Amino acid sequence: MQLLVALCLAYANAAYVPSPSKGCSGKAAELPVTAGAEPQQQTITIQDASQSQGSIDRTYYLQLPKDYNDSQPAMLITDLHGYYDTAEGQIGENRLAEYLRTAGVNAVFVAPEGSNDGGASESWNVDGNGLNTAAGPLGDICETDRSFWSKYKCYDSCTAGDNGCDAAKGCNSASCMDDKGFLTQLLDHLQDTYCLDVRHNHYTSISTGSLMVMSLVKAIPDRVASMVAGSHFLGFNKNPETKSPVAYMDIHGVQDNTVPANVTNGFHPKKQRAKGHCDEDASGYCAGPDGSAVSNDGFFYTPVPNITLTWAENNDCDFSGNAPYATSFDGADAKWQFSCSAPHGSCGGADVVQCTGAWDHTWAFCPYNEYPCANTDYAQLAVEFMAAHPKLA
Repeated sequence: MQLLVALCLAYANAAYVPSPSKGCSGKAAELPVTAGAEPQQQTITIQDASQSQGSIDRTYYLQLPKDYNDSQPAMLITDLHGYYDTAEGQIGENRLAEYLRTAGVNAVFVAPEGSNDGGASESWNVDGNGLNTAAGPLGDICETDRSFWSKYKCYDSCTAGDNGCDAAKGCNSASCMDDKGFLTQLLDHLQDTYCLDVRHNHYTSISTGSLMVMSLVKAIPDRVASMVAGSHFLGFNKNPETKSPVAYMDIHGVQDNTVPANVTNGFHPKKQRAKGHCDEDASGYCAGPDGSAVSNDGFFYTPVPNITLTWAENNDCDFSGNAPYATSFDGADAKWQFSCSAPHGSCGGADVVQCTGAWDHTWAFCPYNEYPCANTDYAQLAVEFMAAHPKLA
């Protein structure tokens, strides 16, 4: 199997030296879950200034590889769920944890739970959420008059904030809890507790989880090897806080207008019988500010080519031109129309890759709302990319 070959290359290559975390004590310790078993729910207390008591208990799911050894560093793969979903739900849907178990990958799998303090769903406080009376760097991140678009229930932590919350007029779509702090403190805990290779810390996600991953990774790029994820609200496609190469694979379905990759994947008023609810471009699609794509719930998203460009500049790509990017799924079932490219040339080992296929707002090779996915192809694609991209020294 190509995945196992890639893992062998990553771990057995004499030129590659793992960097053990503090949890690599070499001393047998009691584990909170059974190695090789399905993910189990765990709790961690984190510091969170959004809470009156200054802290809060957060949950996540943990899976250890069957041959987990506290002297053999493992990859860490963290998977973030989307809106109207949960960590447990996503585990069953995308089959990533299952794939790691059955393929025998030496990887610790973690699925954190989003925040929900009175809202309609567990979600993620990414850049731009809660901006109800203060716009983002390029203005509002959504159509603020929600009379036509989806309305999102206000979360307690946002209602109590300086900006307040109005479900009928505003861009709230998550709590205002410190999710970036949660994920950073969780990473600290995992690396201190389990034997991990700190050069193999990876993230993947879907939907609002992808926005959260992008926000997190830009805050701690020096601690992340790769991400198979990523989108941004309008105005938040800024450079990482420090310059450090992070391999990045974006996977978008051309039929996805929930988190559209570009304007022509976005909301089309005529097709939706919704004329007059947005400004239209020459092709009849909603035209968002500054070239942003408008989703089917009236939020403005940065086009993917703009995001890959930011990471290409961060990763010092050579901009030698767009080139095909090979994966083990080249020539997959023709119905998926799957292809990948390296749009900004060679990136010195921290590849920037854009993949597309004929699916909706879902995982690669997985029909929308037909869960669990009928195959583990998305999981294999993601894990192969991660295994091939340790953090550059």
